[in-house]
Amino acid sequence: LSQEAACKLDMILEHAERLGKTTREISGFARQHPTNEPELLDLNSLIRNTCRLMRFDGRWKNIDLQLRLDNGLPAIRGIGDQLTQVIMNLLVNAADAIEEAGASRSVIAILTYPQEQGVCIEVRDSGCGMDASTLEHAQETFFTTKAAGKGTGLGLSLCRSIVEAHGGDIEIESTPGEGTRVKVCLPLNSPGGQT
Repeated sequence: LSQEAACKLDMILEHAERLGKTTREISGFARQHPTNEPELLDLNSLIRNTCRLMRFDGRWKNIDLQLRLDNGLPAIRGIGDQLTQVIMNLLVNAADAIEEAGASRSVIAILTYPQEQGVCIEVRDSGCGMDASTLEHAQETFFTTKAAGKGTGLGLSLCRSIVEAHGGDIEIESTPGEGTRVKVCLPLNSPGGQT
């Protein structure tokens, strides 16, 4: 194998292991049992690694992914696999919204920044956006606007559950035809990160 192929293979194996853990996390969502303990995390690294994985999805070749990560972002205590799941779900939703919109300008921006006693992650997309009714129900378990077989309605509900278990909150703002902004704020010291 060439060095580039070996590097890609290592990355695939690393992300396959992470996906296995993510699958166990989703199973744990129904059982309400934690699978691992909180640790000190660099959210910027989690975001970069998740974005590398998402690049294997063919839709991403036409998306302008903009990372605006605060280099001085403090580390937080949390469960890395769970927070990776949140980031991944938000990115998948953003890509789906862009695909649905068929927009000529396909942009997903991820921002991180400190806030008082915590940090924030924002995912902004130039997708189809949501009307007020959809936005009102977006975080409900099993609510989806996606076609049968495409969405489970667990993504944002799972995100909310994980974020709240970490002592944080999640806000969604959206305008039809203009896109969506999801803001996740997390404390520096998670109360446990258990869902």
